[in-house]
Amino acid sequence: MARSQDQAPPWGHKWRSSEFFIIAATATALLTDMFLHQFLVSILPFVLENRLGLGPELIQRVSEMLLAETALVSFIVTPVIGRYTDHLGARTWLLLGLFGELGGSMIIASAHSLLTLFAGRFVQAVANTIVGVLGITHLTNNTSSKGTEKIYGVLTVSLAAGSCGGPLMAGAMFELTGYWTAWMSAFGASVVGLVLQSLMLVPPQDTENEVKSVIAQANVAEDITEASPLLVPSSVSDLSKMSDQLRSTVKTIQNLDLQFYIYLLTNRRYIGGILSSICYAIVSVSFDTTLPIHVGEVFQWGSLQTGILFAILQGPNAFFSVPVKWLKDRVGSRYPTSVGFLGLAGLLWLAGTPGDDRFPWANLGYRGPVIYGAAIAAMGIFMTLLNGTGMMEAANAVRDIETQQPGRFGEEAYSQAMLISRLSWTFGLFLGPIVSGQLTEKVGYHDMTGILATMCLFCAVFATWTLKSSPLH
Repeated sequence: MARSQDQAPPWGHKWRSSEFFIIAATATALLTDMFLHQFLVSILPFVLENRLGLGPELIQRVSEMLLAETALVSFIVTPVIGRYTDHLGARTWLLLGLFGELGGSMIIASAHSLLTLFAGRFVQAVANTIVGVLGITHLTNNTSSKGTEKIYGVLTVSLAAGSCGGPLMAGAMFELTGYWTAWMSAFGASVVGLVLQSLMLVPPQDTENEVKSVIAQANVAEDITEASPLLVPSSVSDLSKMSDQLRSTVKTIQNLDLQFYIYLLTNRRYIGGILSSICYAIVSVSFDTTLPIHVGEVFQWGSLQTGILFAILQGPNAFFSVPVKWLKDRVGSRYPTSVGFLGLAGLLWLAGTPGDDRFPWANLGYRGPVIYGAAIAAMGIFMTLLNGTGMMEAANAVRDIETQQPGRFGEEAYSQAMLISRLSWTFGLFLGPIVSGQLTEKVGYHDMTGILATMCLFCAVFATWTLKSSPLH
């Protein structure tokens, strides 16, 4: 016993266990995870056509199935992660998640059959869920309560960089150096994340708290995966207290009575937030499903141009998410959400005009590519206005219910409201590839964007009617 107490601390203990290094290592893990998860998007048509030998008529259908699989797996796996995190330390889970992302990427890169491709994406989806959940837990439990804005900024930039960097790097490296060189760059990024995560030392007491709050973190991770780096609800001003506020999620179904769900599902603000989350998820993931194929057919663009489009679509999140959060904290989500959907409605319609014979003015010379690229860039900005609406309005709805029924439902009400909000986002991510892919096949790209534009217009009106302009304090 005396010997163990006298043992010298591990090499580099001071800097390896510092708050700065924990933030840097975990942010790198999240960036790497999102980078690998999105890496396939810009080169997927090539993989399906040239490596799997699929005909052009099947590429759209397989793309939508592959992307829908991701949301479905995340929906199923999240509770399993929460159940078994007590058996392993949080850092071990993060390492497993990063190894899973690397392994899934290797399977996808070497795939010559649909079975192998879907198996690799399954592994990636499981790993992405693990890293997303545990990464946020690491940061919230190993950073001082004064570091809320710092954490938010780091997470925002990390996930935005991964989301736009993955398709951009894949497209550029593939076009300039070839298929396997492109994948080697992804594997190299994964190794960097693994090395930093292996070096990180987490205090034992923080690790214990991490594994207890993992399900709660999953409930607020809605806007992280696939589309949005707005990581936490605007109502939670102190990230270090988030797990305490949501810890009872597992018991909510048993403890809450039917009347709470009636109150919740008849609350206009809550329904408005839920619908906004679903619509936003459908629109955001529709780009992954249809954009690479569309620009290849209409503009004969390759993976490089496709990667650039995804970069300008996702990039604004890194710059505007923090100002948008500040805005919503002060004026509420009603007007930002309505403006966001109105902007998307017009821009979606405009993006569908190039390449359509019914709009010859959009196909003169280089006008089509310019219109499409400008529309994508503008949509990236408007989409930042939609970040976090579902979570913010879930918190608002619970406050309304607590005002009507003080102290009746307790903390479980907040947890369950967040859980349902998260499920609505996941449902949108599952529905989006199917809706956009099927519409593109049946009625064409322009009519698909027109239908999504109509949906956004309806959501703008509905948000104006259901949401309130008062901020959440």
